[in-house]
Amino acid sequence: MAEVSYCENSTITEAWALLVGVPSKPAPDEVAAVVHAARRRIPKLEPRPSLVLVEEPASGMLPPHWQHQLTWDDGLHLARVGHRYLSVHFLKPGEVRYETYERSLKPHLSEWLQVLSDILAGGPAQHPLDRVCFGYINSFELEPDGFDLSRYFRLSVGVGAETARAGLGALNVTFRVTPGPNCDVKSSLLVEADPLSGKVSVRTKVVGELRGLHFSFLDQADIHAATAEAKRAAKRSFFDLTTDETRELMGVKYADLE
Repeated sequence: MAEVSYCENSTITEAWALLVGVPSKPAPDEVAAVVHAARRRIPKLEPRPSLVLVEEPASGMLPPHWQHQLTWDDGLHLARVGHRYLSVHFLKPGEVRYETYERSLKPHLSEWLQVLSDILAGGPAQHPLDRVCFGYINSFELEPDGFDLSRYFRLSVGVGAETARAGLGALNVTFRVTPGPNCDVKSSLLVEADPLSGKVSVRTKVVGELRGLHFSFLDQADIHAATAEAKRAAKRSFFDLTTDETRELMGVKYADLE
């Protein structure tokens, strides 16, 4: 299949880049300093209440986790930041559409990477990355009459149980593929009836993950390159799963036709 450049009718309701480090001893006040620096750099940064419980191992090597959620641009973007952890999200509010990674997410990831670069002490060797991920969620509202999942996705699931004769109320499928060395793509698909609209709601979640990295939270160029690679893996996996009818619905534009 030709490479997809963008979609005229984007169905993305959330997209994110995620950086996860390795377990390590926490640095006192480091996360608070990152949040303080971000508030000075990003206008109208607002906290989103959250509660995260983490058990500290006897070794004192704390696993990566987020501690703060912060939003900006009237809730269009969100970041989760914590001990050896950073994720930057696009969230679709109302009619605002996700355009491309380069326009809707990458500039905000760059801002947060600069904040980390200004605050993290000790040099790259003290802040190694374990994995870099890119994920996104697509949401569809489809007509229930004659609904057949295989019309929209290359996925066939059947249930032969006697109790399912009247139809399935919901379907949730998750699977993982390995497109290359140190790269996994995890996909999930949720289908259920929407009682308010009367339509069939289909939500797909695809996450590309790179492991075996040899750089740190401070290596911005390497992070951008790895995020782009994880995005390509997730994007290929998603569109490999879709049918021509779904691509037409999304208004897919191909790179070789641009």
